Amino acid sequence: MLVILAWAGVRAYGAWHFLAARSITTSMIETTGVSQSGINEATARIKLALKRFPANPEYLDLAGKLQSLQALQYGVPGKAQREALESSAEYYRKALKARPLWPYSWTGLLNAKEALGQIDPEFHLALAQSIKTGPREPYVQLQVIKSGLRHWGRLEKTEREMIRETIKDALASQPREVFEVVSSYQRPDLICDEDVDYRQIRNWCEIEYASG
Repeated sequence: MLVILAWAGVRAYGAWHFLAARSITTSMIETTGVSQSGINEATARIKLALKRFPANPEYLDLAGKLQSLQALQYGVPGKAQREALESSAEYYRKALKARPLWPYSWTGLLNAKEALGQIDPEFHLALAQSIKTGPREPYVQLQVIKSGLRHWGRLEKTEREMIRETIKDALASQPREVFEVVSSYQRPDLICDEDVDYRQIRNWCEIEYASG
């Protein structure tokens, strides 16, 4: 009985700090804005949670996200930024060992690799796995489209086809968001042949075709 109670206490301790770290992170992103003090507090909390459960994929994903936020902080020097991104990628790799079919971990790794400028086999793997494991996840779709268009010239033919299919699927549920991404890269060819009931896309395509 004592062993069970002790184990329950350890779980509760880890979960408490994880929930606190997640609450701080969510509040920063959605309400108050990302701040160094918020990142520091959330990071301290998630590290305490990971001390108890170092292989928990939820904890590892949040730690990876916080490191990515740290890298984006204004004034962070290049060396510190790179270290934060490397740390982020490593957290996501560890999370994927425990939960290999979780699309958000693959997308997190994809973003970290892209920010590091590492368009290598692991980047291509993360891109493919993001599409495979989260084909209907709106956040994953947009991140995949952004990464795909940003590095279009370095993608294989099969990867480009996967991006095209992702765009087609995403247009059905979030046409405005897809339009904003695709139009920023001036790629009307990727959406103008699709049957989408969204006025901005129709207007843009009419202008592009008229000028073409």
